[in-house]
Amino acid sequence: MTYFDDQAARRMEAMYATQGMVYRRRVVVDALQVKAGERVVDIGTGSGFVAYDIADAIGATGEVVGVDLSEPMMRLARLRCADKPWVRFEMGEATQLPFPDGVFDAAISVQV
Repeated sequence: MTYFDDQAARRMEAMYATQGMVYRRRVVVDALQVKAGERVVDIGTGSGFVAYDIADAIGATGEVVGVDLSEPMMRLARLRCADKPWVRFEMGEATQLPFPDGVFDAAISVQV
């Protein structure tokens, strides 16, 4: 497992903002074909870029839940998505998600 301190989280965030990574996320999110009102879990959400993009696609009637092990990364994600109250972030591991089965319409894991 990889854990990030604040400085490492900011470095990773800068890398995720590069043109190639933006394109990669767009392709993956487009392939997911989420619809307004759906519930999506973003596993390994990191600094929240994917959660932010999905939030735009599902709108305020849906919900995005980002899960990550790194509190510094999730702090960045919370800042990124602060204007989208239908996005929330929780600590958790990909192999032991803190949710019951069947509560999400889709799951995504990018750049993990």
